[in-house]
Amino acid sequence: MKHPPAPSLPQAAAAAGTPAAASAAPAADPALDLAAIDEALRTLVEDPHRPLASLSVLAMRQGAVVHEAHFGWRSVEQQLPADGRTLYRIASVSKLVTAIAVMQLVEAGRLALDADVSQALGFALRHPAHPHAPLTVRMLMSHTSSLRDPDDLLPVAPGQSLEDALAGAQARAWWAPEPDRGPASGWFQYANTNQVVLGTVVEQLTGRCFDEQVRASVLGPLGIAGGFLPARDLAPGQEADLATLYRRDAQGGWMPQGPDRTGVRTAPMWPLADYAPGRNAALFGPQGSMRVSVPGLGRLMRALLAGGALDGVRILREETLRAMLEPQWRHDDRPGRANGDTLHGLFRQWGLGMQRFAGEPGGLSGAGHLGMAWGLLSGFVFDPEGGGGVVYAMGGTSAEPDQHPGRHSAFSLWEERVLELLGPLTRCSR
Repeated sequence: MKHPPAPSLPQAAAAAGTPAAASAAPAADPALDLAAIDEALRTLVEDPHRPLASLSVLAMRQGAVVHEAHFGWRSVEQQLPADGRTLYRIASVSKLVTAIAVMQLVEAGRLALDADVSQALGFALRHPAHPHAPLTVRMLMSHTSSLRDPDDLLPVAPGQSLEDALAGAQARAWWAPEPDRGPASGWFQYANTNQVVLGTVVEQLTGRCFDEQVRASVLGPLGIAGGFLPARDLAPGQEADLATLYRRDAQGGWMPQGPDRTGVRTAPMWPLADYAPGRNAALFGPQGSMRVSVPGLGRLMRALLAGGALDGVRILREETLRAMLEPQWRHDDRPGRANGDTLHGLFRQWGLGMQRFAGEPGGLSGAGHLGMAWGLLSGFVFDPEGGGGVVYAMGGTSAEPDQHPGRHSAFSLWEERVLELLGPLTRCSR
C-alpha cells in the first residue's frame, strides 16, 4: 500500500515544550542555511527510489542543541507524524546507557573492571576451551570477551537462566570457536551477548530488574522519558508516541517490523511475576531495547559533553567518563595482524561501552554508538573535546543498509547523508 508524501516537522532547538529548550543555543552561523538543510533531509526521506519511513535528527554545538527536526511517520497506517515525543526502539545505542549503569557500579566500588565477572554473576563464566581464563567487565565492555551471537540470536528463551545459556551443555554456540580467539587474545568480536551479561551483573549487584535500575540511575535523573520495558516504563498514554518500525515491501508499501506498534504497550517476553532479578537480563534487552526520543538522547549527550552532569544532576564522574572514552581496542591494519572484525571498516576503535569515531562523514569525530534493527538505523556521536554531536533515528529503511553503503564511508548511504548535512552544524561558530 502506498501513502502520500510524509510530513516534515523541523523544529528549532529553543522551541517551547521541547527538552532542548533548557539549553542556551549558540548563535546560528549565517553561513549555514537551516531551511536548506531541512529541505535536503526531507528530500532524503521522500526519495522515490529509496525513502525512509521516518527520520528524527538533532545537532549540538558547544554543549547546546542548535537544530532539531522530524520527518515522516511514526505510524504509516494511522498517518501519525514523527515529532519530538516519538519514542524509537533505538537498537544498539541502548548499549551506551547500559555501559553508564555498569560504570556507576564501578564508581561505587561494587564492581571492578578487571576482576573475574563470575564473582558478580554468581556462577563461573568461562569459554569452554579456555576454562582457566577469566572474563572481565573490561573485556565485556570492549567486545574482547570471546562471546559471540550465534545466528544473531540471544539467550532469551522464556524462563531460561543466563547460566544455562552460557555455561550449560549447549554453551559452545555462544563462544568463539577459533582456538586463538579466547578471552586473553584481545580479539574484537562485536556481540550483543556481552551486554546481556553486563545487564545481568547490574541486576545481581542492585537487586533490581535492569529496566528499573536504569530508570532510577540514568533516565529518571536526567528527565528522559522512555525505558527498556514499555509494559511498565512508559507513562500513561505514552504508548501513542511509540514509533512503529518498518521495511519496504516489493509493492512499495511499508511493512511493520519488530515488536512495537504505535498506541500499543508491548508485552514482555516472560511474565514479570515469574522473574527474579539476576536470572537473565535478556528479558529487558540491555543490548538494544531502549525506547527513547531523539531529544531525550540529546539530554544524555548534553550530560556527557558536560563531563557527566546536567542541570545539577551528576550521573558519572568526569574521570569515569574519561576512562570510558579511552580506547581499549584498536584495529591493527598491518598485513597478517588482524585483531578483530571491523564490520567492513565501520569499527576501528572501541572504548568501555562506546565506539570511537575519527574522520566520519561531516567531519565528525569523538565517541558514541550506532544502532540497527527491525528497519531502524540510529546514531549517537559526540565530541567531548569540541562540544558538538549528532543524534539521529530512522524508523524504516527501504532496502538493506549493507547493500546500500555510502559513497565515502562505511556508513549506509542514508546515514552518510545525514552526517554530511548535520556535521557542519556541530562545529561552526560566528
